[in-house]
Amino acid sequence: MTRQELLDLCLTFPDTYEDAPFDDPNWTVVRHRANRKCFAMLFEREGKLCINLKCEPMQAEFFRRVYVGVTPGYHMNKEHWNTVLPDSDVPTDTFYAMIQESYDRTRPKTHRVRKETPHEWETMQRAKMYIHKLAGGIDPLTDRPLPEDTVLNQPRLARCFSYVEILIERAMQQEIRSVKARRKTCLHFS
Repeated sequence: MTRQELLDLCLTFPDTYEDAPFDDPNWTVVRHRANRKCFAMLFEREGKLCINLKCEPMQAEFFRRVYVGVTPGYHMNKEHWNTVLPDSDVPTDTFYAMIQESYDRTRPKTHRVRKETPHEWETMQRAKMYIHKLAGGIDPLTDRPLPEDTVLNQPRLARCFSYVEILIERAMQQEIRSVKARRKTCLHFS
């Protein structure tokens, strides 16, 4: 993918425009018209085309662990931004989904459905779902089978994923027991 093709792809999103806010011609920013927030930053680093994309923190970390072509955001908040190499091991549909996610996370609030910050319970449920799919040889982001040659599709890792899924389930059950105990204590003293 060329830089112009990547820029054109980002500009297909509604109400966006290209900006060059830095004195460095290496950087191109794609912004929302309504709030001027950027959702994509294109640049070249060490001769490779890169794009910074905003992401939910748990997904950001997941992508970094799964794909060599995803690293913490270069010159960005490392918790919320990733740097992605378009021509890397990141599948095309996953890459497009990352751009969409970045666009959605930065769009004007008046157009966005308000999402509450996930509580620990919801985070555990999502992690369990991801791990369950990985254990079954499924990419949790695309719901497609993992390629045979990927490190994530190895039998030893599948067993590890299954074990981690059991640990998450135990933690969730412990949380349920803890909540019930607190409720029982509150009822006893009221």
